[in-house]
Amino acid sequence: MAAFESAKKVFLSISYYFVPAICYSVTDLPFFKYRHLLRWSNKKEFADMSRYRSQLIARTETANALSEASLDSMADMGIDGKEWVTAGDDQVSDECLGNEAQGVIPVGDAFSSGAEAPPEHPDCRCTVAPARLSK
Repeated sequence: MAAFESAKKVFLSISYYFVPAICYSVTDLPFFKYRHLLRWSNKKEFADMSRYRSQLIARTETANALSEASLDSMADMGIDGKEWVTAGDDQVSDECLGNEAQGVIPVGDAFSSGAEAPPEHPDCRCTVAPARLSK
């Protein structure tokens, strides 16, 4: 249920232009359907939107929802640390590399870029992972 609430919160934070169409479309649907529904909803409601742009929004907002749910779960389980995990290839941005280089930080702290969790930018492929703080 935490994932559903986190996803709902993320969808509500999207630009006011998309809120009515997206919120109407995703109400009462399971979390795993959001990504595909978001892409479908964008194409149906905004016919001039390119397939790339629609998928970009869907991937980025899904990453936002998953990160929020991960942070909520870490807090619920009493996990005190988190770390930024990149895709580990040559397409990773400098900001994401810097966040990963920080290693394990407290769950409530922001990474060096200012983000609390991925995505750092549109189409970010990173994730946040639970970790133990060194004692």
